[in-house]
Amino acid sequence: MKIGPFEINFKKGNKNEAIITSHSTASGTDSPKYGNSNEPLTILRGSAGVNVYERMRKGDTTIKSILSCISSPIQGATWNIRSQSEERVDMDRAALMYKYFWEEADTTFYKLLSTFLTMLPFGFAVFEKVWKMVEIDGQQIQVIDLQFRPQVTIADIDLEKRQIKQSVKGKEYFIPFEDLIFFVFDQEGEDYWGNSLLRPSYEVHKIKRNQLRNWDSAGNKANTGIFHFKVDEKSADPKSQDYKNLEAISVAVAEDKSVGMITSNKVDLNVIYPQANVAFYKETVFSMDAQMRDSVLANFLSLGSTGTGSYSVGETQYKMFMRSEQAVVNYIEEVFNKEILKAICLVNWGPMDYYPELICNNFNRDEILANLDKINQFIVNGTISTTPQDEQDIRYKLGMRELTDEEMNENIEKQKKNPPPTPPVPPSEPPAEPELEDDEEREFPPAVKNLKNAKTDEWVEGVNMYVNDLTRFMRGQLLVLSEKIVYKTRRHLETKGANGIADMLDNISYAEYQSLLKRKIGWLCSQGWFWAEEYTKANGVQSKHKQYSKDKGIPEEEWKDIPIPLRAFVSNTANVLSENQYKKLKSSVVYAVTNNANSGLSIDNIIAKVGLALDDYTEGNAIELDADMTVVQAVNTSESAYYKDSLNDGDIAYFVYVLGNAHEHTDYCLTLDGRAFTPFGTEYGMIFPPKHFGCTAHLVPVFWYPGIVMPDDIDNLSGVDLNFQQF
Repeated sequence: MKIGPFEINFKKGNKNEAIITSHSTASGTDSPKYGNSNEPLTILRGSAGVNVYERMRKGDTTIKSILSCISSPIQGATWNIRSQSEERVDMDRAALMYKYFWEEADTTFYKLLSTFLTMLPFGFAVFEKVWKMVEIDGQQIQVIDLQFRPQVTIADIDLEKRQIKQSVKGKEYFIPFEDLIFFVFDQEGEDYWGNSLLRPSYEVHKIKRNQLRNWDSAGNKANTGIFHFKVDEKSADPKSQDYKNLEAISVAVAEDKSVGMITSNKVDLNVIYPQANVAFYKETVFSMDAQMRDSVLANFLSLGSTGTGSYSVGETQYKMFMRSEQAVVNYIEEVFNKEILKAICLVNWGPMDYYPELICNNFNRDEILANLDKINQFIVNGTISTTPQDEQDIRYKLGMRELTDEEMNENIEKQKKNPPPTPPVPPSEPPAEPELEDDEEREFPPAVKNLKNAKTDEWVEGVNMYVNDLTRFMRGQLLVLSEKIVYKTRRHLETKGANGIADMLDNISYAEYQSLLKRKIGWLCSQGWFWAEEYTKANGVQSKHKQYSKDKGIPEEEWKDIPIPLRAFVSNTANVLSENQYKKLKSSVVYAVTNNANSGLSIDNIIAKVGLALDDYTEGNAIELDADMTVVQAVNTSESAYYKDSLNDGDIAYFVYVLGNAHEHTDYCLTLDGRAFTPFGTEYGMIFPPKHFGCTAHLVPVFWYPGIVMPDDIDNLSGVDLNFQQF
């Protein structure tokens, strides 16, 4: 096998024999549509497009800032070369590769990384592989010196001859594909020009450039206007001296070379000021900047949007951005490992079971910390046990300082004195769901007599406390349900394969979770009643409502005494919420099974993917949103039971809409802030906040007392859509 200038032969039948995939011909099915490119516009095709993108990325501050925002996190991450095995010889070879690319190479890795990322604006980045001998730690090894070939020097990519043509200072150079390494952004078939990240913004950028010229011209015309001369027929002749004189004067005024003009009586001058002034073009250019930003980022975010669709609702744009960044990181790792590290190892040491690999250690630190937190929970619960060597391996893989021999020995002695708990034996049947634990007693701020005395921050803090509690409850129950799903899925794959997986999941019961959720929501409603009761006692008012246990909630036998709308709210909320959550769990499993089964993965690998998909949903923002809405609606619904048409001392007189302390609010929230209303009547049918994810707006009840002044606009909410939900 030929790698650069070297010829390598492996024994027939060797399981480690490297296989080189032959290139398809230019006439194959992967051939580009337009010669050697898939770009339909001639001006953006090939080297012409490279020149356009070069002007865009260097000449437009908006585009430059967008590219910087995308590339900076990748360049600022910690990159490393590590061994995939724990064998000392493999780790030593990985250390040699690291030392070469980080210290010895003419162009060190982080400088190379910045050139790898030029594939984003141009669509591709190409490097020539130049082999050379170097000495590292006393060893002579053959290495690849990657030499960047700037995109603006690439005149052609010839698929027929499998070579590129480079033009530098009037000279042409032809380099064969076998001596090149391509990084191609969003490649389609054999289109090595790739698809520039800037492609969707080209038309907008073109309009912006024209508007900038118009802006400059409008600035002059706004000051001087457009001169309209009325002269006799003879002077109107462009060849006449009068015409030339008037033209020269106009130019002088426009160029600020003259502050006025002198004319004879036969010249009549009018100044016309254009309607499209500087402000018009300024707004137009700013609008173009916004469109370019949106088009480029939308194109980039599409990299991380493939999947089950379960992320589309609960996932923030930040997570979408990080997934797209991760897609670029993964691609760079893949090309570098396959085309560079593996090639160097084959030349120097022949086939290996485990090759060194480039890895971006802590690119997404949030995900790493979340995973470490999960691992820690497993350790605390005794699900898995660890050794000091495990810690050493994790440190190595995360690029952290490795433990010294003294620290290792100290940890070993500690573990001997305090051995880890014995991991439980895996069950032959899925575990039963745990009983719902009694809720601890908590203090909650009572309702207030008027808004002036309302401690809204404390009120919000109390509600958020219950949001967190319900979030933990949901996640715990869904994790238990996930274990049952994983168990049933494995059994199905072992006996029937991937076919019929959706029908099998339909038969898994989640009724027990639904029942526990109903108890939980009923308990939340009872707390709203309890808080109002505390207020009535504190003010010496006779209690008119039955108080229920803070721990147990509303007993089943007493549900008949609860207002029908409140009973319906609890049942409907529990049923709909549990059903929707199970549907999302099911869709995640179906996608993970079918997609990975089609890829030929083993059952163990498929089950691992299923587990990750279930964890992804359970840890997602969707669960927090469910808890947020459920808690606030339960509290508001229960408190509304205190509203009456005929008010006595201690009854709720009205409610006040309070924004709370959220960082952001929608315009809809702001329109309702501080408004008083009685939307419930005796039906208790209308539910207020939250209006969007993370919304901390709440209803603060104001109690009736002798002498209370009711708000004048208390009934003026007929035009407000009280059921509006905005996410």
